[in-house]
Amino acid sequence: IVVAIGAELVMGRATYGAWPSPVSAYISGISAGILVRSPFWWPYALTSLISIASKYVLRYRGRHLWNPTNFGVSIAAFLAPATVTV
Repeated sequence: IVVAIGAELVMGRATYGAWPSPVSAYISGISAGILVRSPFWWPYALTSLISIASKYVLRYRGRHLWNPTNFGVSIAAFLAPATVTV
């Protein structure tokens, strides 16, 4: 949750010049914690970071393309299949 909120604040400030509301990041962080299973802490942080970054990088007409947390979970499971389960 902390990584998701921190990423949202940093990326929102860098992109728009204003502090964004961290509510969406809080929800993404909680969702990542519920959906990802791993004995390590870094897959949770990686999933949260990928989720929030996808909101700012993968955009069309000013809106993100799909559910950021689902994208983050899918990418984490793809990148580290021996460590991350869903």
